[in-house]
Amino acid sequence: MNPDVIYYSGYYTDGGLLRAQQLQLGINADFVGGDSNDNPDFYKLAGKASAGTIIINFPTPEILPYKEAKNIYLHIKESLI
Repeated sequence: MNPDVIYYSGYYTDGGLLRAQQLQLGINADFVGGDSNDNPDFYKLAGKASAGTIIINFPTPEILPYKEAKNIYLHIKESLI
């Protein structure tokens, strides 16, 4: 088996172990995980194998790097108070 990429959309509890086992088996494919892997415990479970992992997630409005997005977020937040 020699894949270029492994995409895993399950939860971090299995994703971290999968990534660690992937490298233990000598499968040097990129590992791409869905948003359910965006958890600090993923990195604990994967250990050093977590290096180079790509996690796909949607950003929450407050961390968007765009001034316009932050202004809209603050406006909506203030209008809900």
